[in-house]
Parts: sequence; C-alpha cells; structure tokens
Amino acid sequence: MDKALHYVSKYLAEPKILPTLPASAPLMAEVPEWWRRVLLAEGDERIRETLRAWEEHRAQLPTVFEFLSAHLRSVNLLTDKTSVRLLYELQKDGRTMYYAGGNPASKSMSAAVRDVWDKLPTPFKRFYDSLHNGWYYLASNSLGPSPTEDFFILDDLEWGILEDIGDPGCDLKDLLAVYTNGMGAYVALSIERRGAYGDVLWWKDKPPRLNIDAWAVMDAWTEIGMNK
Repeated sequence: MDKALHYVSKYLAEPKILPTLPASAPLMAEVPEWWRRVLLAEGDERIRETLRAWEEHRAQLPTVFEFLSAHLRSVNLLTDKTSVRLLYELQKDGRTMYYAGGNPASKSMSAAVRDVWDKLPTPFKRFYDSLHNGWYYLASNSLGPSPTEDFFILDDLEWGILEDIGDPGCDLKDLLAVYTNGMGAYVALSIERRGAYGDVLWWKDKPPRLNIDAWAVMDAWTEIGMNK
C-alpha cells in the first residue's frame, strides 16, 4: 500500500488509499451499490465483484475486460481533495500500473456537455452512469475513457491543422471529445448522429478519420496503453 500511495502522491493533492471501509462510513453513501459491494469484500472476492460489474460493459470494451481479468491485483478506494475514485492496480511482466475509475454518482460536466448528454448513445451513458465516470491511466489522465469534466466539443478549441487540411469533412460543433491518447488524438462522438461522418478520430496534426467504431478504438488504444 505504501508503494501505491507514493505513486499517486505524484499526481494528486493529499491522496488517501482506503483498503477497508465499514458499511456505516459516510463515504459509502456517496458511491454506487456495486462499489459498496467491492469495498466490503476482501481479497479475491473484491476482484471478482469488480469484474462482475465490468461484465455488463464487456461488449463495449472486450479487450480491456480480458486484460483486467488476467492482470487485476487489487481495487481500493482512492480519495483526494476533490474526488472519490476506485484505484485499480494491474500487474503484468513485473510492471505495476495504476488506473483510476471515477465515481458515476458525482459526475461534473460543463454546461455545454450537460446540454447534449441525453443525446449520446445509451451504452455510452450507461458506462458513465453505472460503472465509472471515466476509467484511465492515473499518471496521464488518458488512455481510457475520459471523465466527463474533461469532455469538450471540438469547435470550442482552435485547431491549427484546419489551416492545412481545409474542410475536415465533419462538423466540429457536432463532435464531443470523450477520449484522448494523451498525445493530441481524440475519440469524438457525433452528438446529433445525423452527419455522414459518424464518430470521428480527431488528430491535432493530421486529417481526421471519419466513421470510426468509437468503442473499438477506445478498446484498442486502452489495451495498447496497458501493454506498453
């Protein structure tokens, strides 16, 4: 536990890792029921409870699910000055990785994201409403579905690449960035879902890829990050 706390202290303000928590603890009222089952379980049963919750989203992130099934070693409650998350410890080939799963019961959104939330695909909203408000590599806040507070509509930023490519073939006002690889690439969902371009893989420095399978890209990129 000291190793994990030392690690997360590099990235979070005043973190605490709570390996056990009584059912009566005030924090238990702030998290979903399945989190409570996990936090009241011990040892391997805690991991099994976590995977049971992920099973409902296995179709969207099958490779991530298989990686978790093989390499998840612990799940604990992580708090800092501003948030409550689950801290996942994964181990593979002598390497330890820490991922954070945000609390779906306390999502924060900008006004622009709140206005379009109901228009997003049902499986996507279900992941965020029931499992996690983002699940990502803790050190970079990337390489996993982003927390809702990091979502943005592509048109809200300036993109120098537009000077080079001209018409990108998609409407930036209609595209919500929900995932980043941390190096200037974003998975963006079509909000109105009317355009011929569908969901888009948006790059800061090269033309976008249109009509992507957003879940497949997120699954593949997350798996790449876990295998680095």
